[in-house]
Amino acid sequence: MTEGRESAEASFIFCLYKQPELFDDFKNLNENNDETLKTDDGIFYFSLGKQMYLHGYKSFDHVSIYTFLESKPNVKKHFEELGGYTSIDELRSLVSIDNVDAYYDKIVKMNFLMSLYDKGFNVLKNISKFKEMTSQQVYDWYDYMLNNIGIKSSQDMQIESLEIDDTFLEECDKGEAMGIIVFSYRQILN
Repeated sequence: MTEGRESAEASFIFCLYKQPELFDDFKNLNENNDETLKTDDGIFYFSLGKQMYLHGYKSFDHVSIYTFLESKPNVKKHFEELGGYTSIDELRSLVSIDNVDAYYDKIVKMNFLMSLYDKGFNVLKNISKFKEMTSQQVYDWYDYMLNNIGIKSSQDMQIESLEIDDTFLEECDKGEAMGIIVFSYRQILN
């Protein structure tokens, strides 16, 4: 369920670094008990980029990042431990901002599956199927399964078949399931 999480978070975050205006689209990420990003590096880089963007930086180049970090020696030290600007420049060059939504969706799907697992759902049984799905498809699959179980286990309602089979067609031919003949009663209906 968490395989590839670091690369998904890195790809997503460095799309934001490549085009900082995208921080507007994800401004509530990891705020107010939201834990979308889970890796330490992902949280660090996202927070750094978001703070830079909020301080008016529209481009994250070598000079702007080190200018921002000038008054933050502990953050700067950790930034250097992670590879400094070289790491950012290298990772930004590998991603395309056209894929930012796909990277984000992968993170959301991982979080969704982890939440389901924590609540007792056996997501591991279908993990290979889920790898091929988007987060919305996983949600729809579980929604369908739960609705299907709910309908089948309801005791107080009769399930009507909507299949048109030979028996139904015979009932129509006999007039038993014909319904109202609209043309015969058209003057009354008018």
